[in-house]
Amino acid sequence: MPRLKARVAIEVFAGAEFPDYLAEARRRVAALPEAEKPMLIVEKGAKLCRGPRAAEMTLTPGYVLVPPAGVSTTGSFVYGSIHRIERVPVHSAVPRDAMIRGYTKADGTDCIGSAHYDRLSQAKKALYTQREILIPDGDTAPRWALRDRPANANMAIWDAPPLSKDDATLTVGFQLSCNRGQLNSLDASRRFIDIDGSHWWQIEVGDEENSCLLGWVCSKDHPGTRWESPHAWPGFHITDATMFEPMAALQRNVCLMGDVLDDHREAFEPVMTALGASDFITNLEQVIGLVGARKGAVVSSDIGEAQQRPWIAHRVSRQIVRFESQWSSNIDRWTQLNPYMNADWHVDMERQEKSGWWNEVAGKLAGFPSDATVHHIHPFGWVDNFSAKGNLHPRITIAGVKTEVPFLSAFAGIYLTDADYAEAALALDCEVEVIKAIALTETGTRGAFFKPGEVHAIGDDIVPAILYERHVFHRLTHGVYDSIDQEISDSAHYLGKLQSGEVQSPKRILYGPPSSQYARLIRAYRLNPSAALRSASWGRFQLMGFNHTAGGHDSVESLVIAISASEAEHLRALVAFVKNDARLMSAMKGKDWTSFAKLYNGTEYRDYDTKMESSYNALKR
Repeated sequence: MPRLKARVAIEVFAGAEFPDYLAEARRRVAALPEAEKPMLIVEKGAKLCRGPRAAEMTLTPGYVLVPPAGVSTTGSFVYGSIHRIERVPVHSAVPRDAMIRGYTKADGTDCIGSAHYDRLSQAKKALYTQREILIPDGDTAPRWALRDRPANANMAIWDAPPLSKDDATLTVGFQLSCNRGQLNSLDASRRFIDIDGSHWWQIEVGDEENSCLLGWVCSKDHPGTRWESPHAWPGFHITDATMFEPMAALQRNVCLMGDVLDDHREAFEPVMTALGASDFITNLEQVIGLVGARKGAVVSSDIGEAQQRPWIAHRVSRQIVRFESQWSSNIDRWTQLNPYMNADWHVDMERQEKSGWWNEVAGKLAGFPSDATVHHIHPFGWVDNFSAKGNLHPRITIAGVKTEVPFLSAFAGIYLTDADYAEAALALDCEVEVIKAIALTETGTRGAFFKPGEVHAIGDDIVPAILYERHVFHRLTHGVYDSIDQEISDSAHYLGKLQSGEVQSPKRILYGPPSSQYARLIRAYRLNPSAALRSASWGRFQLMGFNHTAGGHDSVESLVIAISASEAEHLRALVAFVKNDARLMSAMKGKDWTSFAKLYNGTEYRDYDTKMESSYNALKR
C-alpha cells in the first residue's frame, strides 16, 4: 500500500447559537456611519466602467499637463493644463508665462530637476547646456491625461474626468466584497483619486458567463455597490448539509459517477434525487455558477475547477455549512460504509476512530459546543473578511516600481519531481527524457519560473516564465490597440522590418528580453484581460494561453492561476494538451522531433527540432 502523505486538517466552527449571533451583529452594524464601513460590496448586476471613454483630442509627444496650484490627483490619470516642452540654451531668458522643468545635456538626455542642478559643482553644471521649459499651449483650461505612457507615445486628452458612472456597461455576474486595504494596495495604474475626492479602483470580477471582467468602480454613489462593515459578514450565507451523512453521500456519488450496481439502484437513486434537490446543493450550484442540464449533479471536481476563478473562490469561502464535524465521536456513521469499501478502508477507519475526540472536550471546555453538528466557517474566508491586508497576488518590479500581477496567485513552492515526470511519461506512452527535452528546449536552464535576482529584481516574488506575443494580441483583438501601443499590439510594422532586413532577429524585435515580458503583458491585460492572457506562452513547457481548453482548463484564467501556483500544473497542462492530439503523442513516442516541433510550435519552428534532439541525447548519456 502506498505511503500516506502527512495531512493537516483545520476546522473553524461555531455552535448552535451562531445564526442568532450573526443576525444580531448585522442588526447592530446597520446603524454605523459609512466612515466605519471599510468594505466595498459590489452586487451581482452592478455595472462597472470598462475604462476611460474616447478622448476628446490627441497630442503628439512633447506635451505635458501641469496641475493647477494646490490641486493634485493620484493614480492612473493626471489633471492639469496643457504645456509644450521646449529646450533652450541654459543661459537664455525664460518667457514670463513659462516654467523651468529641468536641465539636460546637449543631446536632450539625463534631465535633472532644478534642485539637483543647483547642488552640482560648476564643472558638472557645464555638462548641462540645455534647459527644458514648459510653455502654456492654447487655452489654460485643466484637462486629463494618462499619467504613465511610453515617452514617444501620443497623449490622449480628456476635457472631463475620463471615468464616469454614466459610462458603466460591464455587468457583474457575482457579488464581490473588497476591503479598502485591498483596494488601496492595488497598483497606481489601477486606482485613481478624482479632484472631488472620489476614489476609483480597477477590480477583477466575473461576468454572468464566468469569464473575467476588469472594470472600474467608484467609491461614491456607484449604482449596485455599498459600503459595509466586516462585522456584517457580507456575502456569508448559512446552509444546512446535515442530510449529507457519509452513507448518503456515498450513495449519491456512485449514482452520479455511473458506478451503482443494479442490486443497489433502487435504494440509492432516491437518495441521490433528494440530495440533489436539497437547499445545500441548490445554493452550491448558484455559488459556482453551475446551471442547466447539470442541475442537482454538482460534484467535488466541479467545485475544484470553479475555484480556479478568484471571484468563485471568494464566494465559496463565504459559505457557512452546518454538518457533523469530522472530530465527532459518532463512529457509527462511518461503519455503515464497511460493506461497500475496499481492503484499505480499515486505514481510514483507524484514523477516524483516533480523531473522534469531541465527547472528550464537550462539557469540559467553556463555550465549546456540546453537539458536534456545528456551523463550519471557511478559514480563508473568515480571515479575509476581517483582515485589512491587501491582495495575495505576487508583486514584481517594473520600471523601478513594485507592481502587483493581478491575474496570478502566489507560488505554493511546488516543483516537479522525477516521479511526476515518470507518471507523465506513462500517460503519454513515451520516455521521460523526451518530456524533459521539451522542457529544456522551451525554457532551458532558467526553468519554469522567473526568479528574483535572475530576470526580476531581488526581493520580487516568483512568477511563471512567459513569452508575450504582441502579434497574437493583435490578431485576437483585430488590431484595435495597434495605434495605442505597438509594443503590446502589432504585426505588420515589426514583421515588415524583419522582412526588409532592417532587423535580423525575430525574437529580439517581436518578443524583447525576459525582463520586459510582464511589463507588456500587464499593459495588454489592462486593455483586454482575456486576450492578453491568451497571447502569452506559459510556464515550463510554454503552452500558449489560447490553448487552455486543450490544456485541460475551460478558461485561460484557470490555466494561469494553476500554473502560477505549482510547477506540477505545468506538466499536467502539457499532458492534457498532448493527449488531445494523437499526432503529438505519436511524435513523442517515436521521437519524431521535426513532426513534434511543427505541431507544437508551428511551421516557423526554426531549430526547435534539433535543439530538442540534442537535449534528449544529452539526457540519455
